Amino acid sequence: MDKNRVLGHILMVKEKRILLIDDDAHIREMYCKALTRQGYIVSLAINGKEALEILNKLKPNLIISDYNMPVMDGFSFLKELRAFDPETPVIILTGASGESVENEARKLGANSFLNKGMGIGSFIQEVFKFTAQKQTIVNQ
Repeated sequence: MDKNRVLGHILMVKEKRILLIDDDAHIREMYCKALTRQGYIVSLAINGKEALEILNKLKPNLIISDYNMPVMDGFSFLKELRAFDPETPVIILTGASGESVENEARKLGANSFLNKGMGIGSFIQEVFKFTAQKQTIVNQ
């Protein structure tokens, strides 16, 4: 059977896997619920070191990482990741804003940089840019 299922004009791609990395349990839960509602399979890590261990067993379609975390922060994680995986898209999340932080993230290989204060709808739209070609947002 075809891996893709066509529903009218919507193409739903099965098993879109996301690795979500954040040390804040509330943030992890909020984003995980929103992504799961959209049909994503979400794996969670609390820091970059744990995420690298997960990546030994999992190949996600997208990685979403917090910037500021203990043990291994988002930038250190991104440097390590890009050494063995230059392809997988990465979105960096941060509560801190600043052009210099965003520029550094992009220099290290981040595909997108988002502020944690953005709404869930905008967050999901950004995720869609890196995953499904055609999909609709399920009502929040």
